[in-house]
Amino acid sequence: MRKIFIIFLLLIPLAVFAQNGLRGQIERAVESIEEFSVAERGALLRNIFASLPAVSTYPSLTPEQIKGFSGILNAGIFEEVEISRVGKVAGLGLQAMLNGADPTAVNEAALMGFSLDLDGPKLRSAAQALKLMQSAEIPSDIYRQAISYAIYNGWTPENILGFAQGVVRGKAENIPLDKLTLSIIIRVDQGLGGIPIAQSVEEEIAYIRGLRISDPERARLDSIYASMKTAVLNGVPEFIAKDFYYNAAEEGWSADDSDKLFYALAEGVRKGLTPEKLALAFIIRMEIDYGKVPIETIIRDESEYVKKHFALKKEDEPYTPPVPHSREIRVSLNLNLMVKSIQSFVGTPYVWGGETRRGTDCSGFTRTVFNEQGVIIPRVSYQQFTIGANIRQKDLKYGDLIFFNKNGWGRVSHVGIYVGNGRFAHASCSKGVTVSNLAKRYYNKRFTGARRVIS
Repeated sequence: MRKIFIIFLLLIPLAVFAQNGLRGQIERAVESIEEFSVAERGALLRNIFASLPAVSTYPSLTPEQIKGFSGILNAGIFEEVEISRVGKVAGLGLQAMLNGADPTAVNEAALMGFSLDLDGPKLRSAAQALKLMQSAEIPSDIYRQAISYAIYNGWTPENILGFAQGVVRGKAENIPLDKLTLSIIIRVDQGLGGIPIAQSVEEEIAYIRGLRISDPERARLDSIYASMKTAVLNGVPEFIAKDFYYNAAEEGWSADDSDKLFYALAEGVRKGLTPEKLALAFIIRMEIDYGKVPIETIIRDESEYVKKHFALKKEDEPYTPPVPHSREIRVSLNLNLMVKSIQSFVGTPYVWGGETRRGTDCSGFTRTVFNEQGVIIPRVSYQQFTIGANIRQKDLKYGDLIFFNKNGWGRVSHVGIYVGNGRFAHASCSKGVTVSNLAKRYYNKRFTGARRVIS
């Protein structure tokens, strides 16, 4: 009897340790989120532990890591992601945090995992790249576009992290970051040829600084880059212009033909054509007929097609170049245009870092819709929350920006556009651009506030 009692006493600390160890922390975090049913909790835990092998070998989570893990679970509920995928991404996110990745950056990278199959090393490298560029105060439109392109185009973890390190170095050396990111992207896409990413970045920086001699290919790319910058100045959204640049650069379009196409894109925007539809029409037609049909014919045919099927405005409506939002600017809502803009986005797939009708995230969607209203707003949701007039939920009107904290901690992390009758349009990881009911419990619970930018 005494022997049994001693064994029992020895086992008590082990039981307590098991409850306080990593497995116990994971189980308690899952149980604390009341939106999960018993069956969902079971499925969630199975998928988490499947993504986190040898769980007993890891140390316990820090308070920040627990918040980061819970944030992924809360975001999965908010985004209406399938339970098995939430569990997998949460497990990979835990793995990334336990290997040193920043919890806040992991939360952001997890959004890519909700819409795209990522393995542990890629999710961790995305989080590390995010943290690195955010800490260096790289502009959000630069780092989001850079990481998004790398992840969605299947770059290796080494190249993703090397890309981020190169951009940070470029900033320290006062290199134009948009040109550097485009140059590195083209370099990686064309194949590094066994050259390490760090050396490739060094060569691109040297060329941009004028320390390397140009050649015909460099001259072509420089000319296309200049055409792209002119198109952006003339109203073509920068994200669309950069995507168009990739195609021109990688498909071997001549500098002269690229200039004509960029000019046609800007003219299309001026006339109210949907810019990404026009860009896509040009790209597809160039793949089929470039070198067979005069460039002028391609431009005329595709512009007419997009005008007939995808115009956002009537041709006789005045064109107003977008202007940055400020307290002094008072822009009237063009309701018909906003309705058409939002409707044309519905069904667009979710792409973290995207802001076009080919793929967008939540703040990219709102930014593009407001850009089409003639107002430039910041790139990310928590920045958008700082502009406009504060509006109470009961006073919401069509076109107001509404904000959420979907992670359950930290700052604003989601944005949509109110479209009346208690509904809002937003880009969801699981559904793409969709219209949802604000009265749903997990939306109402995470509602943070609203802003009126245009009236």
